[in-house]
Amino acid sequence: MPSVLLTGGTGYIGSHTCVELMAAGWTPILLDNLCNSSASVLDRIEAITGRKPAFVRADLRDAAAIDRAFTEFPVCIFTRSTIQEHDNREEMLG
Repeated sequence: MPSVLLTGGTGYIGSHTCVELMAAGWTPILLDNLCNSSASVLDRIEAITGRKPAFVRADLRDAAAIDRAFTEFPVCIFTRSTIQEHDNREEMLG
């Protein structure tokens, strides 16, 4: 099965994407810092799919962790980025 790195993998969108990728024959590796989610999502994914996805606890702002992840997994799907209170939402939304 082909592998794919799925950032934000334990979040709402990421976990649903993970289930669909697994159903399609992919092997997702979830990368998340768990700031807005929980590792218990991995157990729920396993309950749905019968397989527990691999998990890497890391932050997208950690350049070394991301470099290691991209070295190992050439395909990546980004499903999460953190929006902080001080971010300019108008600028982000265009």
